[in-house]
Amino acid sequence: MNPQLVGLLWWMLESPDSAIDGQDWSAFLRDIMDYLLPVWIVGVIISVLVYYLWAKRTHIYRSSDLFAPYTPIRALWLGVLPGLFMIVVFIIEYQTRFVMRVPVTFAIIIGIWTTLLVVAVSYGIACLPGLTPPKFRYRPWPKWLL
Repeated sequence: MNPQLVGLLWWMLESPDSAIDGQDWSAFLRDIMDYLLPVWIVGVIISVLVYYLWAKRTHIYRSSDLFAPYTPIRALWLGVLPGLFMIVVFIIEYQTRFVMRVPVTFAIIIGIWTTLLVVAVSYGIACLPGLTPPKFRYRPWPKWLL
């Protein structure tokens, strides 16, 4: 793993326990990054794929369906699963490597960071033309963008 990517975990650059050596903590962060990037990528792919398939299957049967809540957008909340996975990975890796109490706040923060990033990137991708069917767009796109 590229050591510069560990900078993505900037809030964790100092270990939560002074008994942990700086080199051991840096190695731990590099190992966490080995999990984090693939989990981000897989989380985005799965949530966008589920969103696309759900949006494609959604139809308009009545005129009231145009103003109903757009339920396929809920698929983007699958981004919570990678966050939970990273919490579990952090706890397991920390306990096996340092054999001491896990700083739960660090585990929760890395889970929240993972979830927010997956949901934000997935939403950005879902807003691209072609993923959301034109019949469900509230703002009409120019024909040259379709």
